[in-house]
Amino acid sequence: MVKIDNTNSSKKNLISTLEEIGISAYPNPVKEKLTVTSNEFIRTIIVYSSIGILVYEKEIKDEVNTLTIDASVWQQGLYILLVKTDTNQKVVKIIK
Repeated sequence: MVKIDNTNSSKKNLISTLEEIGISAYPNPVKEKLTVTSNEFIRTIIVYSSIGILVYEKEIKDEVNTLTIDASVWQQGLYILLVKTDTNQKVVKIIK
């Protein structure tokens, strides 16, 4: 009996998919300004604190591929960034 382990294959597929989406946020950890970029136009950006409090939300109607968020007022900790484009979305953990 031969057992096939698809774990590595699944991980590679997930990484490829995330790279194709082309959404990134930097620097991470952030001090003052967080830059979000995408290969597609960004439509919505939402940031939650680690306890689920909405910290930032912006809907974008213009054709924008890069957006800068002022994170200087955020407390130190872990944040969840949700970036939505017309066809994709990505969740990124951000450290302040």
